[in-house]
Amino acid sequence: MTEASSKKKDIAVTVRQKSRIVGRILRLATVIFLLNMVAEPLSQASLYGWRLIGLYFLALVGIYSALHIIIDRFVSSLNKWIGSFLAILPAIFIATNGGVAGTISAITYIAVSLLIVAVCADGGCEVMAIPSLIFGRYTHLACIVFSPIDWLERKIYELIGVEKAIDEKDA
Repeated sequence: MTEASSKKKDIAVTVRQKSRIVGRILRLATVIFLLNMVAEPLSQASLYGWRLIGLYFLALVGIYSALHIIIDRFVSSLNKWIGSFLAILPAIFIATNGGVAGTISAITYIAVSLLIVAVCADGGCEVMAIPSLIFGRYTHLACIVFSPIDWLERKIYELIGVEKAIDEKDA
């Protein structure tokens, strides 16, 4: 294996950014908001509705797992912002074409993914969190909403001199 292909193969691990406290709190607040949105429809869903929601949820896990493998193995050089815009498309597709059950499952999938991202302090793409947890490798994709917040928080920490102390403590 050449040095270039080795470097390309490990991009998912080397580019991973940790989120700080503000990013994590905002992610958890978003989880609470999203779960509050689907709580009432979930409580009123029939057994058939629950099955359909579960089926759509598992479909999203399968789609994003396949996407994770494709990105990790074949297109790891994909721009992190273009990749994140492409990565959100399956959830949007299921939310818009799956009726109420599709919308509920897409929102629930994103909420569960955001919870995982917040707990793991990952600064990456929220919809790739479940596959990342399954495969143990993180993709290099950015989070459309929270990566700019993480970047701004990191810059503020650098300006006030807290960043170096945190990095030394983590090492």
